Amino acid sequence: MNRTPPEEDPRTNSCGSPKNQEPIPKVKVPGSFVCDVCYYYGDQGANFVPPKHIDPSLGYGYDYDVVNPEVILNRMTARNGRITLPDGMQYELLVLPQRPEFDLEVLRKIEQLVKAGATVVGPKPNRSNGLTDYPARDRKVQQLADLLWGDCDGQTTVEHRYGEGRVIWGRPLRGILRQRGVEPDSQFWSDRDDSQFDFIHRHTGAADIYFVRNMTSRAESVTATFRVSGKAPELWLPDSVILKNLVAWTDHEHEGIKYFSGIATYETTLGVPESWLESGKEVYLDLGSLWAVGSVRLNGESLGVLSKPPYRVNLTKAARSGENRLEVEVANTWANRLVGDTHLPEGKRFCQTNITRSGIPSKPWKEIPLRESGLLGPVQLIPAVERTISMSEYSVER
Repeated sequence: MNRTPPEEDPRTNSCGSPKNQEPIPKVKVPGSFVCDVCYYYGDQGANFVPPKHIDPSLGYGYDYDVVNPEVILNRMTARNGRITLPDGMQYELLVLPQRPEFDLEVLRKIEQLVKAGATVVGPKPNRSNGLTDYPARDRKVQQLADLLWGDCDGQTTVEHRYGEGRVIWGRPLRGILRQRGVEPDSQFWSDRDDSQFDFIHRHTGAADIYFVRNMTSRAESVTATFRVSGKAPELWLPDSVILKNLVAWTDHEHEGIKYFSGIATYETTLGVPESWLESGKEVYLDLGSLWAVGSVRLNGESLGVLSKPPYRVNLTKAARSGENRLEVEVANTWANRLVGDTHLPEGKRFCQTNITRSGIPSKPWKEIPLRESGLLGPVQLIPAVERTISMSEYSVER
């Protein structure tokens, strides 16, 4: 139920792969997601999780997760003052929805969590959701809420201790976290007032990985801090590792390239760190976008043909630490060449065909726009650690 990382390419949601293309795992991001706040999104009808946004109560620099009733009921425990899931995810706070009704079974589980040391933030419920066993379930919700919230009314009293934990109502989340000694996970400063940055933090046994995104269309100079100490920082720019400044053939000023139809080969060398090839790790090549078909060879070994998104292939079996030789062949259809031939005298045309029209509705080749062709990128190397997740444990993704 932990969110799907925004740094993953959404094109992995394909319906299948060609027979000669190795299937792409759905989750191939190293480490575990790190955040401080877990929002319970409630159990009301027509419920949904909105796109990632900044809760004014939380503010910038803290990240969050969203869970449904099943996660609270079946997977949450309280350990050392934090809420913990079996896969290692931990949260400082569980935040309840701003609603007066509450599911009785979920409230009972929350009572167990708070009693064991969890901190829960949100308004006091006063009735059960739905009409099952009405009004008895309403009374049970009210009785349990009285135990948990005590005299906490969200105004004159904003906190009530219960067991080893506490319930808070009426205080900003940011202030609660800082009182617990939890500073923002990441912060950015720029000379420009309209700079916008986002981040995702993941943790492996040996490293903390921050994916940082510039949300503007311009280059930015910023000062950044991250909630990590005792480690040497490394800067990785995966989108500039290989094959930079790619241009579509159809955008080229040379007419022989602009109207080219056939196969072109892109060649380069790429460096693979030895740590990327350790046991349990894999390396993927993501070609970004291309038209229409691509094939990949690394160090002379063919790694298959890619004919649909995601144009991604596993390099692990052919890669070696240090320098590697990469070859990518891209082929398009004959359409662009046939369009180009309409601009040439008959004696200088490259193709002979009795097919003079195409498209629906059909048009002469001269009126058909060129299909953007070639390797378009961005071309990236992606280090990964494979994890298997049972989707039966999750019912909501964000």
